[in-house]
Amino acid sequence: MLRKTAAIVKVQASTNVDSIRPGQTYTLTPDYRGSVNDGGPQDGIRFNNQADRASPIVYRTINGSRAPIYVGSMQLPRGASQEIKPNNRIRVWFQRDGQSGTMIDGIHDQSIEIDMSGRTSATVVFNDDFTWSLQ
Repeated sequence: MLRKTAAIVKVQASTNVDSIRPGQTYTLTPDYRGSVNDGGPQDGIRFNNQADRASPIVYRTINGSRAPIYVGSMQLPRGASQEIKPNNRIRVWFQRDGQSGTMIDGIHDQSIEIDMSGRTSATVVFNDDFTWSLQ
């Protein structure tokens, strides 16, 4: 479910959260119950929607709290599916009034993209000349 408060749109899940890994499929039944099974793409996950209009939301536990890291860009009609193939890139920027669950429609300020392949953390610095750099 999407909630709009002032100019901020936030994500709110309406189903239980299930664990899933690459190579698996999440199926949402007409009564909005989910199940995870094998049979998805090896390098991603598949969302099968059997309910009336739903969007996939992928969460990750960050610093002990679950946060949405991917939200489908549109509701899928009943019978449709979507393959989600994660990559190892993240983008960092400053944003006013941002909080966990805030939908992002675009990045309108200076940002830096970081390839996280082969690493578990990265340090970035916002420089005096208003540019980002990777340490």
